[in-house]
Formats: sequence, structure tokens, C-alpha cells
Amino acid sequence: MSIRYAVDAGADVINISQDTANAVRPEASLKQAVDYALDHKVVVVASAGNDGLGGNVKITYPASFKGVLAVASSDRNNERASFSQSGDFVGVAAPGVDMISTVPGDGHCSDNGTSFSAPYVAGVAALLKAKHPNWTAQQVVAQIQQTAERSIPGRDRLVGWGVVDPVKALTDIDPANPVESPRPESGVAKGVAPSVEPVHLGESEQERNVRLGTYVVVGGWFWWLDWAERRSPCGMRAGDGTFNDEDRAGATSMNALDKLNLIGIVLAVVFLAMACIKAEWVRDRRRRFNPGAEEVPDSAFTVTRILFVFLAGMLIYMAIQGFGVSAGQP
Repeated sequence: MSIRYAVDAGADVINISQDTANAVRPEASLKQAVDYALDHKVVVVASAGNDGLGGNVKITYPASFKGVLAVASSDRNNERASFSQSGDFVGVAAPGVDMISTVPGDGHCSDNGTSFSAPYVAGVAALLKAKHPNWTAQQVVAQIQQTAERSIPGRDRLVGWGVVDPVKALTDIDPANPVESPRPESGVAKGVAPSVEPVHLGESEQERNVRLGTYVVVGGWFWWLDWAERRSPCGMRAGDGTFNDEDRAGATSMNALDKLNLIGIVLAVVFLAMACIKAEWVRDRRRRFNPGAEEVPDSAFTVTRILFVFLAGMLIYMAIQGFGVSAGQP
């Protein structure tokens, strides 16, 4: 048989891109030939088969013989190709979709199948055998399986130990301690979830406080200038430059509009005081119950404090001026 011929001719790696018709168990002579190759430290690689479409499961030969490295096909996503035969006997997978190969008549073609995947792995085995000629067939196969790229820690029935990685197979090696059998290890590292800043639709509570506080400050500032002008004797002089008793009487009285504005300033001070207290309370709860949350910058609280102090000072000044004028002070 061709397997025995290849062994006797000194082959180190034998690729079999073929299986028995209808997955029928072959005659004993095929098993004996494979065992003959393994006994001579020859690496035997075989295609797993192309009858896996629709979840069809078959035991194919010689791929399922003990000691043979059964190769399934992977697609562009490093997943099992839809046609690739799956099963517990699958050792690794290799590219097998849209493969460019030769055809009779000095031509080329693009085709699919595990027949293209198996020689891909056989080539890696040949490189390992050339680099480590004293390794057994079991050690060569174990190295290929151990260094394959996989998405789970161990083995599955779709792509075996994963998709072959030629570079890692030839570089991730401890020559003094070759791998005797593959062992489960972590698969592809999971990506870290991106940190996305929360999206606020509309203005936040802090922004609303600043906006309302700005309205109060700007309006209060203009009202205070008008109020101070009307309360000042210099602002109440008659057209001839004199300050008569009628003007002084007007300066000592507080009309309904003044009282309404004063109430507005008081409410603004109360509002900003409550905003400061609530902001501090919210930040304290975040620090206590959610330590990992993003810290609210001090600048957000500083604006509210400044508005509060400004309006409180303006209110105190107005009160002093009001009492002074009511007492008859010029």
C-alpha cells in the first residue's frame, strides 16, 4: 500500500486527504498500515471529511484512527466551515474555504474542503519534524494542538483544539520538555468593555441650577442698581439740582414693586441655599454608596456657592439700606 511505501521511503509526515466511502469502516489492512507508520515515528495527518452540512455526524477513516491527526476545515472567521465533519475525533482545524489549488492540465482552481486543510497542517508538522527530528509523532501532534488558536480553554467537537497557528507552533517551544499531550488553557482573551461616558439628554440638574442662578443674579443686579439709585439722595435731585422734601419722602418709602423684588431676592437666596445643600448631599451619597462613580468636580459646586454668597450679601445690604432710610438717614 502507499502508506507503507511512503514509510519505507523515509517519509516523516504522511498526508491523507481522503476518507472511506460513506464513512464505512475499512478493512483491517488500512489500520495496520497506519499503525506501521506511527510505529516508525511518522506523523499521519488525515482530512476529517466534508459531510458535516446540516449537523450531519459521521465517523470517518482513517481520520478517526488513534494516533492520526484529524483535520477539520475553518472559515474566514476561524470557525468550523459549514461542510466540515465534526466529531470527538477532530484534532485541529485549518483553512479550507476558497482555497487556491492546482488541477490537471496545468491549471488552478478555488475550492472548499478538508482535503485542503489537511496538507496545511501536514506542512506545519513537516517543519516541526525538520526542526526537532528526534520528536515522536505524538509530540509533534501535541505541539500543533497545544498552540492552536481557540475560543474556549479546551477542546470541542467542531474544530478540536482550535485552528492551527504555524508561527506559534514553531516558536512557542521548550525543546527540553516537548508537549506529550495537549492541556486545556485559556482561549482567546476577552476584550475589555469600552468605557462610555453617560449621555445626558438636555441639561443636568447642576446646569439648570447655574442657569436659574444666572437669571437671578443678572436680574437682581440691574434691580439693585435701580433701587440704589432711587434710594440715594443724589439720585432723587430735582431738575434744578436741589433735593426737596417731596423727593426725600419718596426716598423713604418702599412701594409694592420694591417689596415684590425684595421677596424675589429672598426666595433666590433660599433656592441657592437649598441647591448647595442638595449638591453636597448628593456628592456625599455617591462617595459613600458608589465609590467607583465619577467624582463631581468642585467647580460645579463653586458656581452655586458664589451665587449664594452674592445674593445673600446683596440682601443684607438692601436690608441695611432699607432700615437706614426708614430711620430718616440721608
